[in-house]
Amino acid sequence: MTSSLPPAPAPSSRLFTPALVRRTLFVALFAVVVYAAWLLLADFPAIVRSLQGVSASAVLLALLYATLNYAIRWLRWELYLRRLGLVVPWTESVVVFTAGFAMTVTPAKMGEILKSLLLKNSRDIAVATTAPIVVAERVTDLGGLVALAAIGCLAFDAGVPMAIGGGVLVLLLSVICSVRPVGLLLVRFAGRLPVLHKVADRLLAAHDSLHRLSGFGIMLQATLLSTLAWFTHCVCLWHCAEVIAPGSIDLLASCVAYAVPLLGGTLLLIPGGLGATEASMTGLLVVLSGSQIGTAAAAAIALLVRLVTFWWAIGLGLAALGWWHRRYRRADR
Repeated sequence: MTSSLPPAPAPSSRLFTPALVRRTLFVALFAVVVYAAWLLLADFPAIVRSLQGVSASAVLLALLYATLNYAIRWLRWELYLRRLGLVVPWTESVVVFTAGFAMTVTPAKMGEILKSLLLKNSRDIAVATTAPIVVAERVTDLGGLVALAAIGCLAFDAGVPMAIGGGVLVLLLSVICSVRPVGLLLVRFAGRLPVLHKVADRLLAAHDSLHRLSGFGIMLQATLLSTLAWFTHCVCLWHCAEVIAPGSIDLLASCVAYAVPLLGGTLLLIPGGLGATEASMTGLLVVLSGSQIGTAAAAAIALLVRLVTFWWAIGLGLAALGWWHRRYRRADR
């Protein structure tokens, strides 16, 4: 049963601490260094030549595909809010959800817990209530990307076993999250490991919170939404490849070229996957196209894709964060 939440004043809370500002500036500097090194190593003049033929209309279409991804993921956010019995006005919900993209550069995007802090400030919803949504989003993102990588592998004769393995992995992930005894067994096992035993209680509490959002039905819906959302980014990559190197790669191969680097960057816990995602995407584009795409053209495609998906999201997030600060923020008391 859902219930509307009154816009009650929030207790004092600091959303933007000096530490957060320092980390953000550090990541921005890190991004500049990574991109500068990557562009120099990949032959910057050749990359510029590859990008010169990209029209404004092609960029706008790529941005449309990217933005469709965010819209679908917002539907998943709303699904989780309703599951917890929370009804936030849809305009505020959109602003809060989009503001979370400002924290995309954090490892595994866990900085998107900012969404919970914003709802705490504007509607006095406890952070502990909505924080599990961020974890559930990351879990279903992982499932969606693995599913897309598996589907993409069907484009290759030797890829069928990999596709089956990916499908099994998604199923196991669903079982772990939605079948409580299995999840508890793994959490308790992890709690006995030397590195994790000190946080065993936290792991158990996190699993309990996540379980409310991980029934098989909602897990299936959220994973399907996630798969559809990330598929739009795969289409975005295919579109960019068609613009720069027409006919060089098909849509199934584009799923592999996008999903695998994103998974790698996420699992390595590199902020935003910076460097690792771009480099691996470049290499995969060359390999999957049978060298029809040269290294410089592949780097140009990867750069364009990251600009219209990753950096566009951060820009929207910062804009939404500024709008939230003006429209919904309640003064600290």
